[in-house]
Amino acid sequence: MKTKMILAGALGGILSGVVSAQAATSINFDQMKEACANPARFHNQNAPKNIEVVCQDSLSKYVPSASGAIKLPVARTVTTSLASDKYSMAAQAADVKMSDSEFSCPKFTKIIENMSLSRRTTCEELMTFEGSATDFCLIQIEDLRASNPEAINMTTTQSVVSLCEKAEDGRDQRGQLPGNSSRKITR
Repeated sequence: MKTKMILAGALGGILSGVVSAQAATSINFDQMKEACANPARFHNQNAPKNIEVVCQDSLSKYVPSASGAIKLPVARTVTTSLASDKYSMAAQAADVKMSDSEFSCPKFTKIIENMSLSRRTTCEELMTFEGSATDFCLIQIEDLRASNPEAINMTTTQSVVSLCEKAEDGRDQRGQLPGNSSRKITR
């Protein structure tokens, strides 16, 4: 999951009540907290006002999609031998034709969920918050996810993981080649 935070404050200019990111001095989250606590250190007499936090979130994950089917071979070998007081027949093995077994198997499709939110905050809230800018945004994003699932912009990708595939060399899911299960019966 990628979370991006843009923090804008009134350290620079204000255009129509909205902070102009180009006119504002660029600082990081900890510096913004410090500017709130000690504005003189940043060559200002007043603490920042009109603080707006913009959080962007991009989450990619796999979700179950329509299941598929896989056919796996069934091998059967019957070995016969014969013995009497006068004759014997050597063991003979014969393969018996069997129908493949069919099983359902899961498929997964990759989706990407994007969210963006803008939230006004105050110096008091920032100074009491313990954590990073990412932590701050994660709290806001998770709250929005829980309260308004429609805010999530979901995109389905072309990436599909299917557990229905056989190995390239034709081995089954146990790693065995078809027809390699013959046993000899000895007496």
